[in-house]
Amino acid sequence: MGLFTILLTDNYKQLMQRDEYSEVNFIQYCDLSDIERVKEIIDYLGHEDLNILAIVSFIDPYCAMAAELSAIYNRPTFTYLAMAKMQNKLESRLCLKGTNLIPKFEIITKDLTIDLEYVKRMLPVVVKYIDSNGSKDVYLCDTLSTYHKYTQKLFEKYPEGQILIEEYMDGTQYIVEAVVKDKVVKVVGIIEQEIEFINEHFIITASTIY
Repeated sequence: MGLFTILLTDNYKQLMQRDEYSEVNFIQYCDLSDIERVKEIIDYLGHEDLNILAIVSFIDPYCAMAAELSAIYNRPTFTYLAMAKMQNKLESRLCLKGTNLIPKFEIITKDLTIDLEYVKRMLPVVVKYIDSNGSKDVYLCDTLSTYHKYTQKLFEKYPEGQILIEEYMDGTQYIVEAVVKDKVVKVVGIIEQEIEFINEHFIITASTIY
């Protein structure tokens, strides 16, 4: 297609395995958690006679940032503020708070806890780190003992983080993919997933696309 593809990565392994990325013309190491550093690299590339046509990411944690950068550089983009909210488990639930679309939930930190009797009445619950993607850092707790175990585990990993405590809803999970333009919602896909809690992790064991 005549495009020059540049990959920004914070994964040293990709730099060492350069030959495996034949479709990429140039790989640059970058701290992707620092948007100002990413902008510096984009500005530099823009001075190298490169006409930047698109800034995209196919990795969940960076999709919103890529969309924000596209907006900054006046390139075609999605609504990055909405994407950022959906990437954060707490923000996405606050957007739906007051509806019947979400289960009961609470937020705790190392300094802000909730009454254990309340947790006991909620059991079983799922504990989640709010900024993790997919089923990473998501644990099922059916007793107060497992609740202590997994919340402690998450706080050891994310000492300054917020942990979401959510009632467990048994049954099949459905993911609805939709595109919203000018407040018109168009459903583009429905995915049915069977999920099991195996070796302390939620694992998708089967999927059906409708």
